[in-house]
Amino acid sequence: MQAQRVRFYYNYKSTPDSLNKQNVLDELMSLELDIDKKESVFFSQLKLKSDSVMSANTIKGNWMMPNSYIRTQYVIEKKLEHKETFFYTRNHTIVPVSKVKDQRKFDWNITNEKDSVLIYSVQKATAEFGGRIWNAWFTSDIPFSDG
Repeated sequence: MQAQRVRFYYNYKSTPDSLNKQNVLDELMSLELDIDKKESVFFSQLKLKSDSVMSANTIKGNWMMPNSYIRTQYVIEKKLEHKETFFYTRNHTIVPVSKVKDQRKFDWNITNEKDSVLIYSVQKATAEFGGRIWNAWFTSDIPFSDG
């Protein structure tokens, strides 16, 4: 039996410094969903590539530093069946440096604003969290509640 995995790609834009709103970072992120295990992992594509290159070079006895263009160092892991979320960072190996259970909740407000992304009709939701306003677009055409 083959495992059911789906990977979604996100264009993640963030403003790390609230006093410098012109400095918007743009990074390609992935959400990998394992349907059989009911788990998901959210991570930077650039970090994934950098970690792979570093691992391959380590096997050859060559040490490297991570790609300096990686903006999003953290990983978000979810156990969907138990509604558990873990937030962690990794060092230059596969072992987490710090892994904590994140019990904070987003209070999403679904707006009437609609658009389309690729072939999907999407609707906008907003939330205030951590002193910032978050915007998300979602569709009911994809049968997964995660992101």
